[in-house]
Amino acid sequence: MGRSGKLPSGVSAKLKRWKKGHSSDSNPVICRHRQAARSRFFSRPSGSWIGTRAQPSVGFRADLGRSDLTVDAVKLHNELQSGSLRLGKTEAPETPMEEEAELAVTEKSSGTFLSGLSDCTNVTFSKVQRFWESNSAAHKECVIICAVLAAVTEVIRSQGGKETETEYFAALMTTMEAVESPESLAAVAYLLNLVLKRHKHVPSPVLIKKFSDTSKAFMDIMSAQASSGSTSVLRWVLSCLATLLRKQDLEAWGYPVTLQVYHGLLSFTVHPKPKIRKTAQHGVCSVLKGSEFVFGEKAPAHHPAAVSTAKFCIQEIEKSGGSKEATTMLHMLTLLKDLLPCFPEGLVKSCSETLLRVMTLNHVLVTACAMQAFHSLFHARPGLSTLSAELNAQIVTALYDYIPSENDLQPLLAWLKVMEKAHINLVR
Repeated sequence: MGRSGKLPSGVSAKLKRWKKGHSSDSNPVICRHRQAARSRFFSRPSGSWIGTRAQPSVGFRADLGRSDLTVDAVKLHNELQSGSLRLGKTEAPETPMEEEAELAVTEKSSGTFLSGLSDCTNVTFSKVQRFWESNSAAHKECVIICAVLAAVTEVIRSQGGKETETEYFAALMTTMEAVESPESLAAVAYLLNLVLKRHKHVPSPVLIKKFSDTSKAFMDIMSAQASSGSTSVLRWVLSCLATLLRKQDLEAWGYPVTLQVYHGLLSFTVHPKPKIRKTAQHGVCSVLKGSEFVFGEKAPAHHPAAVSTAKFCIQEIEKSGGSKEATTMLHMLTLLKDLLPCFPEGLVKSCSETLLRVMTLNHVLVTACAMQAFHSLFHARPGLSTLSAELNAQIVTALYDYIPSENDLQPLLAWLKVMEKAHINLVR
């Protein structure tokens, strides 16, 4: 048995050792893995692509028949969905001739596809182009996104468009109604989300005029995908819907259909899947806090949807009150932490009473989330229309009945921080 720290005899001669004083040098001379990656960058971005060519999707066929580039991109997209185009390792070809034929098909498909993607002139989709240039191109979702972008770009060019965000918005909405598979819907919704998120590049009057048709398309997809196993479609559609609602003017919020669409977004704030739930909660916060009319000259004191949002939160908390896990209650308390400063005074009082009520359940997480909601309210220093001096004093007095034990250090520190903010806001 050899001694500890010693290599077996004959091994040390085969090892490559650093010269004295060069053990920390960077940029090694040998980089065969990098060179191998560069050599197959344009030929095999995601493994061997073999499969029978499929026909273009029905939604694309009518508009894209005149463009070979677009048809190739859509064929690639359809092959990925059908499974005939496999990513990753495939069975080895039996003969060298089959291997050369396979390589030729791969280089032709990827070369055509790259040309359709790389010459997109709209900077909104630079992130998608970076997908293809990075290691993310090996993922099926990224390849589908790139294929859809190349196809839609060719549609716009074939009709003499200038590749503006408004043109992409119209083309992607038409495409969304044509595709059916979850992967295609997720790709179109992701691209649509990029277009809508780009500040002021799709004019607000366009989104206001097309609100009815656009929101109906989003709601139909949300209804169909609510119980599906895929989260990508719902995430991007919810984000698009939130942006669409944020662009509506104050007059639009007076119509019942606008509130109905908003309640559809609000209902996903208690979804069991975390990514979907967080996207919906972020969307609700962006609508109440970031709608364009809120920053105008004639901005109302509170968002028109604030009342229904507060009632929804109270209803969901009371519905799940007393349960052992209290999962839905925790989700609503997390949402209240961000939205409580946005509510009118009467509803702030109702929410505060609900928070104090659930703190009597002696649930550690529930109590902590309730204290965080109070801390957020006082830290925001809202106006008198949200938190009057009288209501502030009433909350301070009520919180003295919830002093934690001296032995519970963390809850005691949290209580002291809340009381500090409450007294500072009261003096203000």
